[in-house]
Amino acid sequence: MHVIQQPRRFRRRGWIVLAAFLLAVVLVVSVGAAVTSLHAQGQPHYQSAVGTPVYLPTPTPTPKSSHANAGASLPSPIIGQPSASAPPIIPANTGILYADAAGIYLLTSGMAAPEKLNTPGYTSLVPPVLTSGGKLLYAGSAGLYLLDVFHTSNATPLQIASIDPQKQIIASMAMSADGQQVFWSVEPHNGIGTITLYQATLTPAGVSTPTLLYSQPTNNCPCYMVFGLAEAGAGKTSKLLLTDNLGTPADQGTGLWAFDQVQQQVGAQVLAEDQGEDPLVLSADHTLLAYAPTTGEVPEPTDGSVPSQVGSQPFGNSMAIVSAASSGSAKPVTIVSPQTNVRSFSAYHWITTPTFSPDNQSIAYIQFSSDDTGPYDRHSSLYVASTKGGAPKVVANFSAQLVELGSWLDSHTLLLYADKGIYALDTQTAAISLLSVVQNYSRMVGVVALPSDMSGA
Repeated sequence: MHVIQQPRRFRRRGWIVLAAFLLAVVLVVSVGAAVTSLHAQGQPHYQSAVGTPVYLPTPTPTPKSSHANAGASLPSPIIGQPSASAPPIIPANTGILYADAAGIYLLTSGMAAPEKLNTPGYTSLVPPVLTSGGKLLYAGSAGLYLLDVFHTSNATPLQIASIDPQKQIIASMAMSADGQQVFWSVEPHNGIGTITLYQATLTPAGVSTPTLLYSQPTNNCPCYMVFGLAEAGAGKTSKLLLTDNLGTPADQGTGLWAFDQVQQQVGAQVLAEDQGEDPLVLSADHTLLAYAPTTGEVPEPTDGSVPSQVGSQPFGNSMAIVSAASSGSAKPVTIVSPQTNVRSFSAYHWITTPTFSPDNQSIAYIQFSSDDTGPYDRHSSLYVASTKGGAPKVVANFSAQLVELGSWLDSHTLLLYADKGIYALDTQTAAISLLSVVQNYSRMVGVVALPSDMSGA
């Protein structure tokens, strides 16, 4: 998948190796030094589950599966005794979409196994985007496509944009909250050439002719890619947000800028790149933004427990929430305070895959630590916090080596990927269900309400 990206990724990975070596030297010199963790002023202290990693997970019985493939099973990904509450199930009118390197899949309660969707030319470099109306935006080797999930058996995906598959790739993409506006960026395979930013509007007849919004040479960074659209609420203009892809398309960006669509130029900076502020995720209605005020490099596990496209990215060491349309002027709500001068690298906590609840009242996230020595295994916990502030709540500690969150199945149930399993976890009871066994690393795409003829009811 990343062969065409090697010249650009090598630059990032070289810095990672150097940083890891320097970190090792610093740790050796500073053994025994007394250090403290810093907390943002006024923030309550809470016990970080990953601050004291669990190295010997307690084996537990496998939870009851509501949708495991052909009787397949996996050991429980959670440490401790299983919940006595009933495990979550997929509602009859609900579809779950996830993707791996080979395709995108639909999972429902009425299926014996997940259905691989008709996505010709699909490439997994950029995560697919699912709208609440059942439209799936995905990047292909020859362009950008939109698939109607409700009519997959007889529908050909709508091609929104074409690219030269021998020279170009789709590097980023986003849709407006109403699913009408599509934005994407195109970059050259070899990293030498021009980055271009486009916009198109979906119409009842199909799609408008793409509009070129902006272009820049690849050697003139920041190398902008699309992060998403911020919206201030009903009747107010949305704002296109760009981030710097650090020379590697589709990776976690750093910094955030508003794009002026009228003047067709990059506008005000929303998050400061030179201070390490990274955007993480927008709420489903695009009104809230979670970001990392501080970030860092984490050693990539050497045992293959974390795929390279995940392990080589920078991670947030802290997290805050702000109004997405604030232009950087609003006061943020601190969810996880930054850490400095901790006793060892394994005492650092890192944030991954945060996701806002459907009502925007809470945010869930995985917080993990990494061992000081190889193979640098990770130890993860699931937290839920109020978007208004306050102490985050530990929902579950994991024995799985890689855990990533997806969408909320309902107001209190989260979807997640953990070591080749797709799960549903109730955040109120910590009851967990294995929904599907997968052969490869998979990313959660989203949840959609199905029409009656697809629900299996």
